[in-house]
Amino acid sequence: MSFVSFGLAFGIGLLTVLLITIIRLVFVLYIRPYFKLKKLKGIGGIVNYSSAGLASTFQKDQRIHKDYFHLFRSLAKTQPKHRFFASNIGEAIWVFLRDPKLIEAYIKSQSKYKRLNSSVLFATLFPSSTLVAEGAIWQAHRNVYDSILTQKFVDRAIPMIFDTTLEYITYIDPMKSTLDCGSFCKTIIGEVFARLFFGKKLQNFKLENGMTLGDMFSLMATGISECGTSFWATLFGTKFVLKGYIPVHQRLISSVKIFKKFVLSVVKDRKKLREQGKPQDFQEHTLIDAIFEHQKNHLETIIDAEVFDEFISFFIAGLETTAQVATLCITEMAKNVEYRNAALKEASDLFKNQAKFNLQKLNSLPFLEAITKESTRLNPPIVSCLARQASETHQLEDVIIPKGAQVQIGILQNHVNQDNFKDAEVFDPYRWINGSERYVAINEEKANYEFCPFSTGPRKCIGEDLAKTICKIILACFVKRFDFRLDARTQLTMTATPTYQPEGQVLLSIRRGSFAG
Repeated sequence: MSFVSFGLAFGIGLLTVLLITIIRLVFVLYIRPYFKLKKLKGIGGIVNYSSAGLASTFQKDQRIHKDYFHLFRSLAKTQPKHRFFASNIGEAIWVFLRDPKLIEAYIKSQSKYKRLNSSVLFATLFPSSTLVAEGAIWQAHRNVYDSILTQKFVDRAIPMIFDTTLEYITYIDPMKSTLDCGSFCKTIIGEVFARLFFGKKLQNFKLENGMTLGDMFSLMATGISECGTSFWATLFGTKFVLKGYIPVHQRLISSVKIFKKFVLSVVKDRKKLREQGKPQDFQEHTLIDAIFEHQKNHLETIIDAEVFDEFISFFIAGLETTAQVATLCITEMAKNVEYRNAALKEASDLFKNQAKFNLQKLNSLPFLEAITKESTRLNPPIVSCLARQASETHQLEDVIIPKGAQVQIGILQNHVNQDNFKDAEVFDPYRWINGSERYVAINEEKANYEFCPFSTGPRKCIGEDLAKTICKIILACFVKRFDFRLDARTQLTMTATPTYQPEGQVLLSIRRGSFAG
Protein backbone atom coordinates (compact mmCIF):
# COMPACT_ATOMS: atom_id res chain seq x y z
CA MET A 1 0.00 0.00 0.00
CA SER A 2 1.32 3.38 -1.03
CA PHE A 3 1.79 6.16 1.50
CA VAL A 4 -1.05 8.13 -0.13
CA SER A 5 -3.40 5.14 0.09
CA PHE A 6 -2.46 4.58 3.72
CA GLY A 7 -3.05 8.22 4.53
CA LEU A 8 -6.44 8.14 2.82
CA ALA A 9 -7.49 4.97 4.65
CA PHE A 10 -6.32 6.42 7.97
CA GLY A 11 -8.24 9.64 7.34
CA ILE A 12 -11.42 7.76 6.46
CA GLY A 13 -11.04 5.59 9.56
CA LEU A 14 -10.51 8.63 11.77
CA LEU A 15 -13.56 10.38 10.31
CA THR A 16 -15.61 7.22 10.82
CA VAL A 17 -14.60 7.01 14.49
CA LEU A 18 -15.35 10.72 14.91
CA LEU A 19 -18.76 10.34 13.26
CA ILE A 20 -19.64 7.31 15.43
CA THR A 21 -18.57 9.24 18.53
CA ILE A 22 -20.74 12.23 17.58
CA ILE A 23 -23.73 9.98 16.86
CA ARG A 24 -23.27 8.22 20.19
CA LEU A 25 -23.01 11.54 22.06
CA VAL A 26 -26.19 12.80 20.37
CA PHE A 27 -27.94 9.57 21.29
CA VAL A 28 -26.71 9.54 24.91
CA LEU A 29 -27.12 13.25 25.67
CA TYR A 30 -30.17 14.14 23.57
CA ILE A 31 -32.24 11.22 22.26
CA ARG A 32 -32.10 8.72 25.14
CA PRO A 33 -32.84 11.33 27.87
CA TYR A 34 -35.75 12.64 25.79
CA PHE A 35 -37.46 9.24 25.69
CA LYS A 36 -36.66 8.52 29.33
CA LEU A 37 -38.32 11.78 30.34
CA LYS A 38 -41.33 10.87 28.18
CA LYS A 39 -41.84 7.78 30.36
CA LEU A 40 -42.49 9.97 33.39
CA LYS A 41 -46.21 10.18 34.04
CA GLY A 42 -47.99 12.54 36.40
CA ILE A 43 -48.56 16.24 37.06
CA GLY A 44 -45.05 17.57 36.97
CA GLY A 45 -42.75 20.12 35.42
CA ILE A 46 -40.50 18.29 33.00
CA VAL A 47 -37.55 20.39 31.89
CA ASN A 48 -36.34 18.63 28.77
CA TYR A 49 -32.80 19.87 28.27
CA SER A 50 -29.79 18.29 26.71
CA SER A 51 -26.74 18.08 28.91
CA ALA A 52 -25.32 21.13 27.20
CA GLY A 53 -28.63 22.98 27.34
CA LEU A 54 -29.11 22.35 31.04
CA ALA A 55 -25.54 23.37 31.79
CA SER A 56 -25.94 26.63 29.90
CA THR A 57 -29.22 27.33 31.73
CA PHE A 58 -27.59 26.75 35.10
CA GLN A 59 -24.61 28.90 34.12
CA LYS A 60 -26.96 31.71 33.10
CA ASP A 61 -28.87 31.43 36.37
CA GLN A 62 -25.64 31.44 38.33
CA ARG A 63 -24.46 34.60 36.61
CA ILE A 64 -27.75 36.35 37.35
CA HIS A 65 -28.79 34.84 40.67
CA LYS A 66 -25.68 33.12 42.07
CA ASP A 67 -27.92 30.20 42.98
CA TYR A 68 -27.36 26.76 41.41
CA PHE A 69 -30.89 25.63 42.22
CA HIS A 70 -32.53 28.81 40.99
CA LEU A 71 -33.94 26.98 37.98
CA PHE A 72 -36.04 24.63 40.07
CA ARG A 73 -36.78 27.28 42.68
CA SER A 74 -38.18 29.48 39.91
CA LEU A 75 -40.23 26.59 38.57
CA ALA A 76 -41.62 25.96 42.05
CA LYS A 77 -42.76 29.59 42.18
CA THR A 78 -44.12 29.90 38.63
CA GLN A 79 -45.61 26.39 38.39
CA PRO A 80 -47.11 25.84 41.86
CA LYS A 81 -49.38 22.96 40.83
CA HIS A 82 -46.56 20.75 39.64
CA ARG A 83 -45.94 17.92 42.08
CA PHE A 84 -42.40 17.23 40.91
CA PHE A 85 -39.74 18.59 38.59
CA ALA A 86 -37.59 16.47 36.37
CA SER A 87 -34.71 16.94 34.00
CA ASN A 88 -31.63 15.21 32.71
CA ILE A 89 -28.00 15.81 33.40
CA GLY A 90 -26.36 13.90 30.59
CA GLU A 91 -28.23 10.63 30.30
CA ALA A 92 -29.16 10.58 33.98
CA ILE A 93 -32.80 11.44 34.72
CA TRP A 94 -33.36 13.39 37.92
CA VAL A 95 -36.74 13.71 39.61
CA PHE A 96 -37.18 16.25 42.42
CA LEU A 97 -40.26 15.59 44.53
CA ARG A 98 -41.98 18.64 46.10
CA ASP A 99 -45.47 17.37 46.95
CA PRO A 100 -45.89 16.07 50.55
CA LYS A 101 -47.99 13.07 49.43
CA LEU A 102 -45.37 12.10 46.83
CA ILE A 103 -42.62 12.48 49.41
CA GLU A 104 -44.50 10.27 51.85
CA ALA A 105 -45.05 7.62 49.14
CA TYR A 106 -41.35 7.80 48.23
CA ILE A 107 -40.26 7.32 51.84
CA LYS A 108 -42.49 4.25 52.09
CA SER A 109 -41.16 2.77 48.81
CA GLN A 110 -37.44 2.64 49.60
CA SER A 111 -37.31 -1.08 48.83
CA LYS A 112 -37.70 -0.13 45.16
CA TYR A 113 -34.55 2.04 45.23
CA LYS A 114 -30.81 1.52 45.54
CA ARG A 115 -27.83 3.66 46.43
CA LEU A 116 -26.55 6.02 43.75
CA ASN A 117 -23.19 5.35 42.13
CA SER A 118 -22.09 8.85 43.19
CA SER A 119 -22.17 7.73 46.85
CA VAL A 120 -20.04 4.65 46.21
CA LEU A 121 -16.79 6.50 46.97
CA PHE A 122 -17.99 7.60 50.43
CA ALA A 123 -19.40 4.13 51.05
CA THR A 124 -16.08 2.52 50.09
CA LEU A 125 -14.05 4.82 52.33
CA PHE A 126 -16.47 4.63 55.28
CA PRO A 127 -18.53 1.45 54.77
CA SER A 128 -20.07 1.37 58.26
CA SER A 129 -21.32 4.96 58.22
CA THR A 130 -25.07 5.29 58.75
CA LEU A 131 -25.07 7.85 55.91
CA VAL A 132 -24.41 5.18 53.29
CA ALA A 133 -24.74 1.76 54.95
CA GLU A 134 -27.53 -0.48 53.75
CA GLY A 135 -29.71 -3.25 55.12
CA ALA A 136 -28.84 -4.96 58.40
CA ILE A 137 -25.63 -2.97 58.94
CA TRP A 138 -27.46 0.35 58.63
CA GLN A 139 -30.32 -0.82 60.88
CA ALA A 140 -27.95 -2.08 63.60
CA HIS A 141 -25.90 1.12 63.66
CA ARG A 142 -28.99 3.32 63.44
CA ASN A 143 -30.44 1.55 66.49
CA VAL A 144 -27.24 2.13 68.45
CA TYR A 145 -26.93 5.82 67.63
CA ASP A 146 -30.64 6.48 68.06
CA SER A 147 -30.29 5.13 71.60
CA ILE A 148 -27.20 7.29 72.26
CA LEU A 149 -28.01 10.64 70.65
CA THR A 150 -31.13 11.19 72.71
CA GLN A 151 -32.51 14.41 74.16
CA LYS A 152 -30.95 13.30 77.47
CA PHE A 153 -27.52 13.19 75.81
CA VAL A 154 -28.05 16.64 74.26
CA ASP A 155 -29.23 17.97 77.64
CA ARG A 156 -26.00 16.76 79.28
CA ALA A 157 -23.95 18.50 76.60
CA ILE A 158 -25.61 21.91 77.01
CA PRO A 159 -23.27 23.27 79.74
CA MET A 160 -20.24 22.41 77.58
CA ILE A 161 -21.80 23.98 74.47
CA PHE A 162 -22.76 27.07 76.43
CA ASP A 163 -19.31 27.47 78.03
CA THR A 164 -17.51 26.89 74.73
CA THR A 165 -19.64 29.49 72.94
CA LEU A 166 -19.07 32.10 75.64
CA GLU A 167 -15.35 31.32 75.65
CA TYR A 168 -15.04 32.02 71.94
CA ILE A 169 -17.28 35.07 72.01
CA THR A 170 -14.99 36.65 74.59
CA TYR A 171 -12.14 36.28 72.09
CA ILE A 172 -13.83 38.82 69.82
CA ASP A 173 -12.34 42.24 70.25
CA PRO A 174 -15.19 44.46 71.53
CA MET A 175 -13.64 47.33 69.59
CA LYS A 176 -13.63 45.34 66.37
CA SER A 177 -16.13 46.71 63.87
CA THR A 178 -16.52 43.74 61.49
CA LEU A 179 -16.80 40.00 61.92
CA ASP A 180 -16.81 37.12 59.41
CA CYS A 181 -19.95 35.39 60.67
CA GLY A 182 -19.43 32.14 58.75
CA SER A 183 -15.87 31.65 59.94
CA PHE A 184 -16.87 32.57 63.50
CA CYS A 185 -19.71 30.01 63.62
CA LYS A 186 -17.61 27.29 62.02
CA THR A 187 -14.81 27.83 64.55
CA ILE A 188 -17.17 27.58 67.52
CA ILE A 189 -18.98 24.52 66.19
CA GLY A 190 -15.70 22.79 65.29
CA GLU A 191 -14.58 23.30 68.89
CA VAL A 192 -17.93 22.05 70.23
CA PHE A 193 -17.72 18.94 68.05
CA ALA A 194 -14.16 18.21 69.17
CA ARG A 195 -15.13 18.43 72.85
CA LEU A 196 -18.39 16.60 72.27
CA PHE A 197 -16.84 13.68 70.43
CA PHE A 198 -13.39 13.42 72.03
CA GLY A 199 -13.58 15.38 75.28
CA LYS A 200 -10.61 17.58 74.34
CA LYS A 201 -10.05 21.07 72.98
CA LEU A 202 -9.06 21.53 69.36
CA GLN A 203 -5.67 22.98 70.25
CA ASN A 204 -4.85 19.73 72.07
CA PHE A 205 -5.06 17.80 68.82
CA LYS A 206 -1.94 17.47 66.74
CA LEU A 207 -2.11 15.62 63.42
CA GLU A 208 1.03 14.11 62.02
CA ASN A 209 0.87 16.19 58.83
CA GLY A 210 0.77 19.45 60.79
CA MET A 211 -2.81 20.32 59.78
CA THR A 212 -5.45 21.47 62.22
CA LEU A 213 -8.44 19.24 62.81
CA GLY A 214 -10.78 21.77 61.18
CA ASP A 215 -8.61 22.00 58.06
CA MET A 216 -8.55 18.22 57.87
CA PHE A 217 -12.37 18.04 57.95
CA SER A 218 -12.63 20.61 55.17
CA LEU A 219 -10.01 18.81 53.10
CA MET A 220 -11.81 15.49 53.37
CA ALA A 221 -15.26 16.98 52.68
CA THR A 222 -13.98 18.83 49.62
CA GLY A 223 -11.91 15.86 48.49
CA ILE A 224 -14.82 13.42 48.62
CA SER A 225 -16.98 15.79 46.58
CA GLU A 226 -14.26 16.50 44.00
CA CYS A 227 -13.04 12.93 43.67
CA GLY A 228 -16.51 11.40 43.51
CA THR A 229 -17.51 13.58 40.56
CA SER A 230 -14.12 13.87 38.85
CA PHE A 231 -13.52 13.00 35.20
CA TRP A 232 -11.37 10.05 36.24
CA ALA A 233 -14.03 8.67 38.57
CA THR A 234 -16.64 8.96 35.84
CA LEU A 235 -14.36 7.27 33.32
CA PHE A 236 -12.78 4.50 35.41
CA GLY A 237 -14.91 4.25 38.56
CA THR A 238 -14.31 4.30 42.30
CA LYS A 239 -11.61 1.61 42.35
CA PHE A 240 -9.39 3.81 40.17
CA VAL A 241 -9.84 6.75 42.57
CA LEU A 242 -8.83 4.59 45.52
CA LYS A 243 -5.55 3.60 43.83
CA GLY A 244 -4.42 7.20 44.20
CA TYR A 245 -2.85 7.75 40.79
CA ILE A 246 -4.11 11.34 40.52
CA PRO A 247 -2.81 14.06 42.95
CA VAL A 248 -6.31 15.08 44.15
CA HIS A 249 -7.08 11.41 44.82
CA GLN A 250 -3.78 11.00 46.66
CA ARG A 251 -4.58 13.94 48.97
CA LEU A 252 -7.98 12.47 49.86
CA ILE A 253 -6.65 8.98 50.59
CA SER A 254 -3.74 10.38 52.60
CA SER A 255 -6.00 12.64 54.69
CA VAL A 256 -8.41 9.77 55.43
CA LYS A 257 -5.53 7.55 56.58
CA ILE A 258 -4.11 10.29 58.85
CA PHE A 259 -7.48 11.07 60.41
CA LYS A 260 -8.31 7.39 60.86
CA LYS A 261 -5.02 6.84 62.67
CA PHE A 262 -5.80 9.82 64.90
CA VAL A 263 -9.36 8.71 65.78
CA LEU A 264 -8.29 5.15 66.51
CA SER A 265 -5.55 6.42 68.83
CA VAL A 266 -8.08 8.58 70.71
CA VAL A 267 -10.43 5.58 71.02
CA LYS A 268 -7.56 3.39 72.29
CA ASP A 269 -6.49 5.98 74.88
CA ARG A 270 -10.08 6.43 76.04
CA LYS A 271 -10.52 2.71 76.49
CA LYS A 272 -7.32 2.52 78.52
CA LEU A 273 -8.51 5.28 80.88
CA ARG A 274 -11.78 3.50 81.46
CA GLU A 275 -10.02 0.16 82.09
CA GLN A 276 -7.88 1.90 84.69
CA GLY A 277 -11.08 2.88 86.48
CA LYS A 278 -10.72 6.64 86.55
CA PRO A 279 -14.31 7.92 86.93
CA GLN A 280 -13.13 11.54 86.80
CA ASP A 281 -12.08 10.95 83.22
CA PHE A 282 -15.55 9.86 82.22
CA GLN A 283 -17.58 12.64 80.60
CA GLU A 284 -21.25 11.99 80.02
CA HIS A 285 -21.44 14.47 77.18
CA THR A 286 -18.78 12.83 74.99
CA LEU A 287 -19.82 10.50 72.21
CA ILE A 288 -16.91 8.12 72.79
CA ASP A 289 -17.90 7.55 76.42
CA ALA A 290 -21.56 7.20 75.45
CA ILE A 291 -20.61 4.48 72.95
CA PHE A 292 -18.55 2.64 75.58
CA GLU A 293 -21.42 2.82 78.07
CA HIS A 294 -23.79 1.45 75.45
CA GLN A 295 -21.43 -1.43 74.72
CA LYS A 296 -21.23 -2.22 78.45
CA ASN A 297 -25.01 -2.28 78.87
CA HIS A 298 -26.06 -3.96 75.62
CA LEU A 299 -25.18 -6.98 73.57
CA GLU A 300 -24.38 -4.90 70.48
CA THR A 301 -20.78 -3.91 69.94
CA ILE A 302 -19.16 -1.43 67.60
CA ILE A 303 -15.56 -2.11 66.61
CA ASP A 304 -13.04 0.71 66.47
CA ALA A 305 -13.08 0.92 62.67
CA GLU A 306 -16.85 1.43 62.77
CA VAL A 307 -16.44 4.18 65.36
CA PHE A 308 -14.13 5.95 62.93
CA ASP A 309 -16.67 5.67 60.09
CA GLU A 310 -19.37 7.21 62.23
CA PHE A 311 -17.17 10.00 63.55
CA ILE A 312 -16.09 11.06 60.09
CA SER A 313 -19.73 11.03 58.97
CA PHE A 314 -20.79 13.20 61.88
CA PHE A 315 -18.00 15.67 61.31
CA ILE A 316 -18.30 15.96 57.55
CA ALA A 317 -22.09 16.00 57.50
CA GLY A 318 -22.60 17.93 60.72
CA LEU A 319 -19.90 20.58 60.89
CA GLU A 320 -20.64 22.35 57.60
CA THR A 321 -24.43 22.10 57.83
CA THR A 322 -24.69 23.21 61.46
CA ALA A 323 -22.33 26.13 60.80
CA GLN A 324 -24.46 27.22 57.84
CA VAL A 325 -27.67 27.09 59.88
CA ALA A 326 -26.14 29.23 62.65
CA THR A 327 -24.64 31.69 60.15
CA LEU A 328 -27.90 32.22 58.30
CA CYS A 329 -29.95 32.52 61.50
CA ILE A 330 -27.66 35.34 62.65
CA THR A 331 -27.78 36.84 59.15
CA GLU A 332 -31.57 37.00 59.15
CA MET A 333 -31.56 38.72 62.55
CA ALA A 334 -28.93 41.15 61.27
CA LYS A 335 -31.30 42.24 58.50
CA ASN A 336 -34.22 43.06 60.83
CA VAL A 337 -34.01 45.01 64.11
CA GLU A 338 -37.40 43.60 65.21
CA TYR A 339 -36.00 40.08 65.12
CA ARG A 340 -32.85 41.10 67.01
CA ASN A 341 -34.88 42.75 69.76
CA ALA A 342 -37.20 39.73 70.13
CA ALA A 343 -34.23 37.36 70.33
CA LEU A 344 -32.46 39.66 72.82
CA LYS A 345 -35.47 39.61 75.18
CA GLU A 346 -35.44 35.80 75.25
CA ALA A 347 -31.66 35.64 75.61
CA SER A 348 -31.74 38.08 78.54
CA ASP A 349 -34.32 35.92 80.32
CA LEU A 350 -32.17 32.86 79.67
CA PHE A 351 -29.03 34.42 81.11
CA LYS A 352 -30.87 35.42 84.29
CA ASN A 353 -31.40 31.73 85.07
CA GLN A 354 -28.21 30.08 83.81
CA ALA A 355 -28.32 27.49 86.59
CA LYS A 356 -31.65 26.22 85.22
CA PHE A 357 -30.46 26.32 81.62
CA ASN A 358 -31.45 22.98 80.04
CA LEU A 359 -32.96 21.59 76.85
CA GLN A 360 -36.52 22.01 78.07
CA LYS A 361 -35.88 25.67 78.87
CA LEU A 362 -34.14 26.24 75.54
CA ASN A 363 -36.97 24.63 73.57
CA SER A 364 -39.51 26.77 75.40
CA LEU A 365 -38.15 29.99 73.87
CA PRO A 366 -40.56 30.59 70.99
CA PHE A 367 -38.68 33.24 69.02
CA LEU A 368 -35.29 31.49 68.95
CA GLU A 369 -37.13 28.35 67.86
CA ALA A 370 -39.03 30.34 65.21
CA ILE A 371 -35.87 31.97 63.85
CA THR A 372 -34.22 28.56 63.56
CA LYS A 373 -37.24 27.01 61.81
CA GLU A 374 -37.80 29.86 59.38
CA SER A 375 -34.13 30.12 58.50
CA THR A 376 -33.91 26.38 57.76
CA ARG A 377 -37.12 26.62 55.75
CA LEU A 378 -35.80 29.22 53.33
CA ASN A 379 -32.15 28.27 53.71
CA PRO A 380 -32.06 24.52 54.38
CA PRO A 381 -28.55 23.23 55.07
CA ILE A 382 -29.01 20.92 52.09
CA VAL A 383 -31.38 21.74 49.22
CA SER A 384 -32.27 18.15 48.45
CA CYS A 385 -31.90 14.80 50.18
CA LEU A 386 -32.36 11.05 50.07
CA ALA A 387 -31.13 10.68 46.50
CA ARG A 388 -31.74 7.12 45.33
CA GLN A 389 -31.99 5.29 41.99
CA ALA A 390 -35.12 3.38 41.00
CA SER A 391 -34.28 -0.31 40.60
CA GLU A 392 -37.59 -0.94 38.81
CA THR A 393 -40.39 0.97 37.12
CA HIS A 394 -43.08 1.70 39.68
CA GLN A 395 -45.80 4.15 40.70
CA LEU A 396 -45.76 6.85 43.37
CA GLU A 397 -49.35 8.09 43.76
CA ASP A 398 -50.19 9.12 40.17
CA VAL A 399 -46.56 9.40 39.07
CA ILE A 400 -44.84 6.65 37.07
CA ILE A 401 -41.12 6.50 37.95
CA PRO A 402 -39.12 4.70 35.23
CA LYS A 403 -36.35 2.25 36.09
CA GLY A 404 -32.99 4.00 36.45
CA ALA A 405 -34.46 7.41 37.34
CA GLN A 406 -32.62 9.18 40.16
CA VAL A 407 -35.17 10.45 42.65
CA GLN A 408 -34.74 12.76 45.61
CA ILE A 409 -36.70 15.08 47.86
CA GLY A 410 -36.43 18.67 46.67
CA ILE A 411 -36.31 20.24 50.14
CA LEU A 412 -35.94 23.81 48.95
CA GLN A 413 -38.62 23.40 46.28
CA ASN A 414 -40.91 21.87 48.88
CA HIS A 415 -40.28 24.69 51.38
CA VAL A 416 -41.19 27.42 48.87
CA ASN A 417 -44.37 25.60 47.84
CA GLN A 418 -47.26 28.07 48.24
CA ASP A 419 -49.61 25.18 49.07
CA ASN A 420 -47.46 24.44 52.13
CA PHE A 421 -46.56 27.97 53.25
CA LYS A 422 -48.37 31.25 52.65
CA ASP A 423 -46.06 33.91 51.17
CA ALA A 424 -43.50 31.12 50.92
CA GLU A 425 -40.67 33.33 49.63
CA VAL A 426 -40.96 35.76 52.56
CA PHE A 427 -38.82 35.29 55.67
CA ASP A 428 -41.32 35.49 58.54
CA PRO A 429 -40.49 33.76 61.86
CA TYR A 430 -43.87 34.77 63.28
CA ARG A 431 -45.57 32.14 61.11
CA TRP A 432 -44.18 29.62 63.65
CA ILE A 433 -45.24 31.42 66.84
CA ASN A 434 -48.56 30.29 68.26
CA GLY A 435 -50.50 33.39 69.30
CA SER A 436 -49.05 35.57 66.56
CA GLU A 437 -51.56 36.93 64.06
CA ARG A 438 -49.34 35.48 61.32
CA TYR A 439 -49.22 32.01 62.87
CA VAL A 440 -50.34 29.16 60.62
CA ALA A 441 -50.70 25.70 62.11
CA ILE A 442 -49.09 22.89 60.13
CA ASN A 443 -51.03 19.68 59.67
CA GLU A 444 -49.28 17.26 62.03
CA GLU A 445 -49.84 14.33 59.67
CA LYS A 446 -48.05 16.15 56.84
CA ALA A 447 -45.54 18.11 58.93
CA ASN A 448 -42.62 15.73 58.32
CA TYR A 449 -43.17 15.96 54.58
CA GLU A 450 -43.94 19.68 54.26
CA PHE A 451 -41.04 20.84 56.39
CA CYS A 452 -37.95 18.62 56.40
CA PRO A 453 -34.71 20.67 56.50
CA PHE A 454 -32.90 17.73 58.11
CA SER A 455 -34.46 15.11 55.81
CA THR A 456 -37.31 12.84 56.86
CA GLY A 457 -38.26 9.21 57.25
CA PRO A 458 -36.06 6.46 58.74
CA ARG A 459 -32.89 8.14 57.42
CA LYS A 460 -33.68 11.50 58.96
CA CYS A 461 -30.60 13.23 60.40
CA ILE A 462 -29.66 11.64 63.73
CA GLY A 463 -28.12 14.84 65.01
CA GLU A 464 -31.03 17.22 64.31
CA ASP A 465 -31.74 17.97 67.98
CA LEU A 466 -28.05 18.51 68.66
CA ALA A 467 -27.59 20.81 65.65
CA LYS A 468 -30.60 22.97 66.57
CA THR A 469 -29.48 23.16 70.20
CA ILE A 470 -25.99 24.34 69.23
CA CYS A 471 -27.46 26.97 66.89
CA LYS A 472 -29.90 28.36 69.45
CA ILE A 473 -27.18 28.64 72.11
CA ILE A 474 -24.92 30.50 69.66
CA LEU A 475 -27.81 32.82 68.73
CA ALA A 476 -28.63 33.56 72.38
CA CYS A 477 -25.01 34.27 73.33
CA PHE A 478 -24.30 36.34 70.24
CA VAL A 479 -27.37 38.56 70.45
CA LYS A 480 -26.80 39.07 74.19
CA ARG A 481 -23.25 40.32 73.70
CA PHE A 482 -23.47 42.29 70.44
CA ASP A 483 -25.66 44.52 68.43
CA PHE A 484 -25.06 43.79 64.79
CA ARG A 485 -26.22 44.29 61.25
CA LEU A 486 -25.02 43.27 57.80
CA ASP A 487 -21.90 45.05 56.65
CA ALA A 488 -22.40 47.07 53.47
CA ARG A 489 -19.83 44.88 51.69
CA THR A 490 -21.88 41.72 52.21
CA GLN A 491 -23.70 40.46 49.12
CA LEU A 492 -26.07 37.70 50.16
CA THR A 493 -26.10 35.36 47.19
CA MET A 494 -26.65 31.66 47.74
CA THR A 495 -25.02 28.68 46.10
CA ALA A 496 -25.20 24.90 46.55
CA THR A 497 -21.63 23.56 46.89
CA PRO A 498 -22.91 21.09 48.14
CA THR A 499 -24.44 22.68 51.24
CA TYR A 500 -26.77 25.61 50.63
CA GLN A 501 -24.68 28.54 51.75
CA PRO A 502 -23.74 32.16 51.03
CA GLU A 503 -21.25 32.69 48.27
CA GLY A 504 -18.36 34.51 49.87
CA GLN A 505 -18.07 36.02 53.34
CA VAL A 506 -21.00 37.17 55.47
CA LEU A 507 -19.54 40.25 57.14
CA LEU A 508 -21.31 41.79 60.12
CA SER A 509 -20.91 45.25 61.59
CA ILE A 510 -20.78 44.60 65.33
CA ARG A 511 -20.46 46.64 68.51
CA ARG A 512 -21.82 46.96 71.96
CA GLY A 513 -24.68 49.42 72.26
CA SER A 514 -27.48 49.96 69.86
CA PHE A 515 -27.70 50.59 66.15
CA ALA A 516 -30.48 52.84 65.03
CA GLY A 517 -33.25 50.78 63.47
